[in-house]
Amino acid sequence: MLIVIFNSLWDEPLNIPETLPPGCSLLADPSMARLADVVVFHLPSLPLALFEDGSLTKSPGQRWVAWSMECERHYPQMVDPVFLSVFDLRMTYRLNSDVPVTYVPAAFAEDVACAHAGCLPFGCRSDVIANAFISSSYDRSGRQRLLRELMEQMPIDSYGSQARNVFPGAKDDGIAFKLATIARYKFTLAFENACAPDYVTEKFFQPLMVGSVPVVLGAPNIEAFAPGDHCYIDVRDFDSAESLARFLQELAADEERFQRFQSWRSQPLRPGFLALQDRERCPAWVRLCAVLLSQLLR
Repeated sequence: MLIVIFNSLWDEPLNIPETLPPGCSLLADPSMARLADVVVFHLPSLPLALFEDGSLTKSPGQRWVAWSMECERHYPQMVDPVFLSVFDLRMTYRLNSDVPVTYVPAAFAEDVACAHAGCLPFGCRSDVIANAFISSSYDRSGRQRLLRELMEQMPIDSYGSQARNVFPGAKDDGIAFKLATIARYKFTLAFENACAPDYVTEKFFQPLMVGSVPVVLGAPNIEAFAPGDHCYIDVRDFDSAESLARFLQELAADEERFQRFQSWRSQPLRPGFLALQDRERCPAWVRLCAVLLSQLLR
């Protein structure tokens, strides 16, 4: 079975496993699309004109896979039943996808265990109690407005391009810098660019890994992705930015109450979360092959 990846996720290098299930081969070569048994399209970066002008046509017996890690609320074609009808399988962050590809870190349990002993003590955290890393202008959740409203109520160190007020002197080397930075704060504003079921990104998991409590604006079913009890704060539980800010400031001043949001770290992770993590330990491309092969046997 020849599987061709027509376009990659935002032109990022593809991490194709060295070993695939027997009978499967995977190529990132769009010129081979017509000869492929299966073609995978990354929908958010796929020019729609290719469909409209007839450049893309499905070969007889060919299967097409719709691939996306982005929230469909930013991409109308991804909720258009006519457009989606040409695809046979979906490989997205949605848990009900044919091949779910979530943001759950495959090594979350190990990362938490390693970071647990190194978490900063309550009294050694930054005097500014919350931080934010919001750079993308994509905003279907109202996160930019909420960020600015919170900043009117309490000090927040904002490192992203949206409402930036901190310009770190240290070199920003990506994820290492971000994790080291948010580890210094009691709270991290984990505001997603859209609120949709199952859309839970690294914004939620990164603070948890390093001991900062995520303040979540995002998926209505965020609880299904929580690794433990009482590990995050949900914006939906507050009727205003003022009431949320007041709660965070009260919590930041009370070590006993704050530590209740850390106790999950010394407990076994939830079975449901471990199941999500274990699935991500198997590369998505391997899982796609398994689904395709199982369909051939029907």
